[in-house]
Amino acid sequence: MIHIMDGEWATLGTQTSIDCSVVYSWINLKKLKPQSINIADIGHKPIDKIEQKDSRYINANLDLPGIVVKGMSNPADKPYRMIDGRHRLLKAQNSGRSNIRVYVIEEHQALKFIS
Repeated sequence: MIHIMDGEWATLGTQTSIDCSVVYSWINLKKLKPQSINIADIGHKPIDKIEQKDSRYINANLDLPGIVVKGMSNPADKPYRMIDGRHRLLKAQNSGRSNIRVYVIEEHQALKFIS
């Protein structure tokens, strides 16, 4: 999954991206543990256009943690910025959950993966 950062979600003044599969590999290498974060504290791209009848939403596994970046700018001005897991986040919300399991990385760590 490639996280595109453009428009109001741009971080370095231009369109960039992060390959989340590389970040997951790094997370596994570092043996990071997922944390339970309040969904209200996560800035994420819009979820209102996610088709809930689509297989990507239906197959979203809430046991698989997403990835958020602590302290990275986001239009919602939240403490965390989601870079992977929007379908899981929506599914968690629709299931009545207020928290979601995510890997938390720091902004300086995420910047190493931007291309």
